[in-house]
Amino acid sequence: MLHHSTLCLHNASTIPCKATSSPSPKQHNFLPFKDNLELIRKCEAGIAHSIVAAQISVPRSTVSTIWKNKDKYCETIANYCLRMAVKKATAAGEGSIA
Repeated sequence: MLHHSTLCLHNASTIPCKATSSPSPKQHNFLPFKDNLELIRKCEAGIAHSIVAAQISVPRSTVSTIWKNKDKYCETIANYCLRMAVKKATAAGEGSIA
């Protein structure tokens, strides 16, 4: 007898896949991290999302999504700066003889 979770996995794997109406998947464009930070700086300066979107050539919804997730970008840059400071302090400490 199969366990319930195994039975669910089995049933899910036997369901036929539905064909999509679109022959090719949606294309996603990559926006470099530095452009995301520039976008956040412009929004913080009070420039409208639609204007920032036109300047960077991205949809307004992309600007809104990046703005909504700005804390994640700021956290990433803070962690990077902390790692670089630790690396620099470690490298400076290795050269000295105690």
